[in-house]
Amino acid sequence: DLQLVGSAATYREAEQLLQTIDVDLVLLDLQLDEQPAFNLIPMARQQAGAQVLILSALGDEVSVVRAIRAGADGYLLKDATINGLGDAILEVSNGGSPLTPAIARHLIREFRPSEGSLATERLTAREMQVLKALASGYTYKEVAAEFGLSYHTVVDYTRSLYRKLNVNSRTEAVVAGAQRGLISL
Repeated sequence: DLQLVGSAATYREAEQLLQTIDVDLVLLDLQLDEQPAFNLIPMARQQAGAQVLILSALGDEVSVVRAIRAGADGYLLKDATINGLGDAILEVSNGGSPLTPAIARHLIREFRPSEGSLATERLTAREMQVLKALASGYTYKEVAAEFGLSYHTVVDYTRSLYRKLNVNSRTEAVVAGAQRGLISL
């Protein structure tokens, strides 16, 4: 169901490609020819109109936070399996934000509040289960299998979570859930 419409091996090639293509999703390594590619994230979002999924060997907290702040929709480490990568691409395409569990932990540490929590609309028990599973790095398919739900039901619960937490992505939901004391990693 996926079609590769271009690839680039260097930062300059990627920059030129983003200026000439119109795609739904960009799979981006943060190290292209020894040059950090963080600036390509907003370019991909603005010029190519794409969502951005990071697939990188860079798993340090600074790189993760910088990529998310630049507009990345998901972040996987390069040890992801081919099936996991395919699922992550589909998840981003469906509005999700896949995260490798180690990446989620970095984000939680970065955005954890020092005191108090924000008021939020009460989550149902099932929404809490889904939020905890998403924070643990489960894909929508894995959440569905774990709780005996359909994929589309998990998407519906996730949308409800986004609305109640006033967020727009999986990453933001995990961070908001941790900030509000709803989950811990």
